[in-house]
Amino acid sequence: MANCEAFLGLFVALWRISTGDTVSMMKPFFQHMATGWLALALCACGGGGGGSDTATPTTPTTPTTPAPTVLTLTGTSTLSGVAAAGAPLLGAQIRVIDANGFPITLLDAAGTRVTSSRSSTADGSYRLSMVTNKTPLPLLIQAAGVDGSGMPVVVHTALIGNTLPLVAHITPITEAVTALMLGAAPRTVFAQPSLALTNLPLLRDTTALASASDLVKSVLATNMTDTKVVGTKTLDLLADPAFLANRATVDAVLDGVRIQVVKDAGGRDIVQVSNKFLTPGTVEVSVDLANARAELVLGTTGSIAKAITSTLKVATSPHKASLLSLATIDALSASINTQITQGASSATMSTALLGAYTQQDGRSKTAMADLLAEFATGNLQLGRWSLLGCVEDPIPSKGCAKFQAGALVINAAGQAVGVLNETLGNDTSKPVRWTLTGNGRSGDVRIQHVAQLRLNLDGSVPSGGPAASNGLLLVARAQDTASQTLNSATVQVPSGYGVRMVYCNVRDLCVTPGPATVQATGELSDTLLQQTPGWVGSQDAALGALYVATVTPTTGSALTFNTYLRSKLATDLSTSLFPKPDAPLTLASVNGDLLLNWRNWADANPDMQVKSVRLIANTPAVIRDFNLSGPMATSVFIPAPAAPITSFQIWLGAQDSLGVCAAEIRSSANEA
Repeated sequence: MANCEAFLGLFVALWRISTGDTVSMMKPFFQHMATGWLALALCACGGGGGGSDTATPTTPTTPTTPAPTVLTLTGTSTLSGVAAAGAPLLGAQIRVIDANGFPITLLDAAGTRVTSSRSSTADGSYRLSMVTNKTPLPLLIQAAGVDGSGMPVVVHTALIGNTLPLVAHITPITEAVTALMLGAAPRTVFAQPSLALTNLPLLRDTTALASASDLVKSVLATNMTDTKVVGTKTLDLLADPAFLANRATVDAVLDGVRIQVVKDAGGRDIVQVSNKFLTPGTVEVSVDLANARAELVLGTTGSIAKAITSTLKVATSPHKASLLSLATIDALSASINTQITQGASSATMSTALLGAYTQQDGRSKTAMADLLAEFATGNLQLGRWSLLGCVEDPIPSKGCAKFQAGALVINAAGQAVGVLNETLGNDTSKPVRWTLTGNGRSGDVRIQHVAQLRLNLDGSVPSGGPAASNGLLLVARAQDTASQTLNSATVQVPSGYGVRMVYCNVRDLCVTPGPATVQATGELSDTLLQQTPGWVGSQDAALGALYVATVTPTTGSALTFNTYLRSKLATDLSTSLFPKPDAPLTLASVNGDLLLNWRNWADANPDMQVKSVRLIANTPAVIRDFNLSGPMATSVFIPAPAAPITSFQIWLGAQDSLGVCAAEIRSSANEA
């Protein structure tokens, strides 16, 4: 952030803002900014899941890594595979490094040298032409994209041998195998070439690879049995030639499990595996990666199973109880796309697709039909559904019947321009078994971790400035469209305290100590529950903590439902994680038409995505939210304000792969 002297402040903080409507209000705030500062906030970025592990891992003494024969690639080599996380990763960015940590040069369709390629927006497949010159194997391959809900997904795999054809699939399962072999989070090794020299050689050891693969197969054994995966003993998890993102066998396993690499409370990398359709926050199996690698290095005398730190050794499966008709889920997308292609009206959409629909977080059946009609007008199509969890709470003993799901909205050029998050019903008695139903809720309330750190404009910590602080962000959606849907909400936290929220003329309700009407500042404090001092204790901030929300809609009866904390407290507050613009902002730039870019930050942080942009101005007072061009956007156009402003903040709402995050760029200025 060099050359920032022309303005007095830049602020980056966590916020949960969805892209969408513009909201204005007249409320002056932050009146006297004498010095410039940069504040950053983060939700779960670098934090992680974390469960209740009964065994405490010990720090192993790592033996010397064996040095098997080094295989190489020479000339122009073609590598192919599928990037998927149940549903295919559409348009994911593919990058490759060699065993020394050096990036592999790729050739695009025109023969031009490039540093990355994209997976197919149809089925997640990819095909790379790599320029190699005695390139040492293994190769570490990264796919960075978003799932159907718009959440960032970064997964890795390895190319072990040079036998043709060269195949390497990239999925959460290959992420787990690769992590066990590396003894660390693959994204960390991929980003630091010095670690590649130390960590990648073990990937060449076929005995170690077999042991790591067998452990993953054993953890997923019930899922593989239920999805009829055959030949598991010889199944190649990294390069199975029969693998497709087709909702069957191994891909069906991916639809039903959640696999993530996170840090535990002590900062150690672990793999977590669990049934995706259990109570949010549930972790079934945890494996300590450093211990796993230490056992793998021992060869035939090691036992990688010793690295499992959880009581449960095998993840449960949702397939017999919940996902009997999984193979037919994409028929729903096809049915919706047929109506879109025919240019169906709102009334037709309602009749053809929304017969069982109620409402989704305050979005009515009529509003949903209008949205689908807008897709038809814009010639947009839905991608394939990502299943995210069970909507029902408590979860029925016979399994879920309603599922939280998301699908990317894709234009004619194959670009993701939006996300449709919805509730899908599963009725096995009907020919098309999956339907759009809505969750029946008149509002949306979510709880998530937030951490805040203030820095100078050059990225340094101000002398005597505040250290990083953690809290909880309570988000109650008051406006799904331009109209207000909620009047108020009360939320009971696990420790027994109650929090009142009221409508404050912006999209989300504001926390208030009493029933009085409040005005939003647009800042983090509007929805923040402080840990110290405050009502938030350790049980309130625990993974899976239960919050009970009662929302009062503008029309209809009050509704009470549960919401859960889905991520652990952030442990990595590195300043590089927080969104930054590519160029300094000035008061003059914000008073004119501004194209705000953050591509440099996005390239350096593939497991995070900016999802929203908010402008807060002091004179005249205004809060405005801006639409992004899609879930992977790296810029946004901010039109010149109607009247000149004298100080401002710009918030960049970001999220990572472990939980929803927001980040704010605050630029508050009275230029000299």
